[in-house]
Amino acid sequence: HLQYVLDHLQRGDNKHSTDAKDLFANIHPSKAKCFETHRLLSSSTVSKAARALTRSRMDTPLLSRRIRDMERLVGKIGWTPITEELSYRLLEANGKAGNVRRTLALLELRRSRGYPPREQENVKYKGANPHLVLGEKEFLHAITSIQSAQLPLR
Repeated sequence: HLQYVLDHLQRGDNKHSTDAKDLFANIHPSKAKCFETHRLLSSSTVSKAARALTRSRMDTPLLSRRIRDMERLVGKIGWTPITEELSYRLLEANGKAGNVRRTLALLELRRSRGYPPREQENVKYKGANPHLVLGEKEFLHAITSIQSAQLPLR
């Protein structure tokens, strides 16, 4: 659906509009579908999609390609601001996918924007590491990306 939205925006007459309602008005005859398209491009929805990809059990090369494709489409559409949550979920997804450069770029983005480092999300979780220091989890994603990039099927 993201590719459809991008194609619609590229051939639209109102490319210079800054209002989402104007841009997505003709994407579907139903007003509800236009609203849902706008919701699809929200930071929280893209963040949840990145998390869902991270949680899926697909091979690393396929995960890497899907993450890059999703980021590329959302970036070309240009309506999704990178929030603290979204940047962290993209960091996590790119780390597991083995996209080392992108993972390091997201770490730098988080640092430059002053986003607070993340600890473990739930210390009561059975598999959680109680020795994890504040902010260390983000760097573990960077290490994971290097390890994933070394997998033989890549």
